[in-house]
Amino acid sequence: MALRKPTQAGFGHGLRTCLPATRSGYMDSMAKRTTRRSTPAQQRSPARPSTLPVYGALWEINQAFEVALTTLMALVQDKQVSGRQMQPFQDMVREARAALNSHLTSLLETRETNLAGQLFRRRQAHTE
Repeated sequence: MALRKPTQAGFGHGLRTCLPATRSGYMDSMAKRTTRRSTPAQQRSPARPSTLPVYGALWEINQAFEVALTTLMALVQDKQVSGRQMQPFQDMVREARAALNSHLTSLLETRETNLAGQLFRRRQAHTE
């Protein structure tokens, strides 16, 4: 993946960040993949909701938080702002990331546990 420097006003002055030159996000690729399914939705099991897009979205969200933190640190390293000024903002980004990860993984845990229970009951029904 090619890296580029931000070009918006004030951000082209030697900042070394890790922003991707092109954005081909996970959700975009999932949208392309889901249009090519060979099995119609009516034939797929409704008891198996797809959690894959949620995991991909979680990964993309964490990447965005990393870009925010890296950019804030680059501002400090390039002496654009003082570290003391940016520290509260870095802490807020980390706090928001932790809270969002906690919430989303809690939802995923519930969904995965329910799915495991459904699959277990189905397997037990087939063995009896």
